[in-house]
Amino acid sequence: MSGSLFFLGQADGSKVVNLIQILFTNLSRPSGFLPFIAVLITFFYTIGSKRGPLLAVSIVFFTLCFGYLDSNFFDNTLIGPLQALRDSSRPLTVIFLFSLCLSAPRTDRGWRMSFVLFATLAFYVFQSMYLLRLLLAGESVRSILGILTDGLLFVGIVYGLGRRIQSQLDVDSILRALSIASALFLACNIMQLGFGYGQAIGQGRFMGVSGNPQLAGFVCAVFVIVNCYSHSRSSLKSWMSYYHAIQIGLLLMLIVWSGSRMSALSVAVGLIFFYRLRIGKILVFGIVSGIVLFIAVSLFPDSLTKVDRFTSGLDTRSAVWAARIDDFKSNPLFGTIGAQNDQEVNASESSYLSTAALMGVTGLLLLALTVFSMVTSAIKCWIHRRCTNFSTESADIVIAGIAMILFASIFEGFFLGILSMAVVFLYLLLTIAAYLLDAASQPENEAEPSDPEDESVETIEAFVQ
Repeated sequence: MSGSLFFLGQADGSKVVNLIQILFTNLSRPSGFLPFIAVLITFFYTIGSKRGPLLAVSIVFFTLCFGYLDSNFFDNTLIGPLQALRDSSRPLTVIFLFSLCLSAPRTDRGWRMSFVLFATLAFYVFQSMYLLRLLLAGESVRSILGILTDGLLFVGIVYGLGRRIQSQLDVDSILRALSIASALFLACNIMQLGFGYGQAIGQGRFMGVSGNPQLAGFVCAVFVIVNCYSHSRSSLKSWMSYYHAIQIGLLLMLIVWSGSRMSALSVAVGLIFFYRLRIGKILVFGIVSGIVLFIAVSLFPDSLTKVDRFTSGLDTRSAVWAARIDDFKSNPLFGTIGAQNDQEVNASESSYLSTAALMGVTGLLLLALTVFSMVTSAIKCWIHRRCTNFSTESADIVIAGIAMILFASIFEGFFLGILSMAVVFLYLLLTIAAYLLDAASQPENEAEPSDPEDESVETIEAFVQ
């Protein structure tokens, strides 16, 4: 799995230079220049329009779905339009994160008291420490780009979106924007399967536009939880409920098809923490999404070819984990960053073991503080989940999302990624948590927050206009 997940903060300098070269090459052609004009118009729309930041959030999460496969044995080249989108995905992510930063001052802070939790700050400091260590080790391109993009994430997501979250409806709108990114992700993968099946499947495992099975599976896991939230917030009488249920069924099928045990276990953890003992909602979720899953598997029978991976007991990590432990033992205080100048720093495996190996006890202490503060924030949201100033589902998705990422980080180096789905989703969860704890400190409303099901169509229509 080494190096299989493409994170800008973990990419070497040559990859970044290649991306920039591809971008400018595309701009020199009419087929690349016209999309550039469309991106430019969209960029200014996201800054100037009231609902522009919602569009920016959808684009950011959608572009983060695209990844690269570093392999000489498999051709993961996508069909023309999707390959062009993949080549431009990381620059597009940065552009629309920048638009979120620029749109932030246009939003009044309203009644909000605080936008930054201690957990958010601790996570930002942890990543900054990792990037500074890379800089001191001589990996200047990775570290400088990582510092810049991490700053954009902090300002754009935590501060920019944080100022926009003034009510329960704002939380719903942001998470529905993510469900739109989910629908686009599914549409692109279906298109790739239809016109370039052989480049979407490697050794019987689905990888699609994400470039490898692990990233594809985890993207699906994140979108499953997001759609579960919106499904729970919609009435069964609303077409929106079925829109989200269809997505959940298709996403679950792709997780099975990816053969990613980490993703399957992560989504299971997320669902357990989201629904817990609410039997009625679990039954509705299981029946509706189960029907869609059955239909999807019938249409794509190949999705079951690697289902035996979930029960095979194949050990793909113990050797790598043992190597991380040996690295930690070789330099337990400060880690091995900079100790092996001839090798690229690799942080694609377990966040906890990679931190121990790369940054030693000094990094582990900061990571432990970060994880502890995140768990504390999730517990506080659970304590206040019955507050009438917001819906219980808003607290549930924060709890479920944090639990899912903390669990998945046992297997993947998500905490050491920079411009990745896991990191951006975590920043968003902590931003929502800041709103919930802010709202819980305010006098409670006499009535329960209104169910937004009647506003669903209006929200989507206003978003796409």
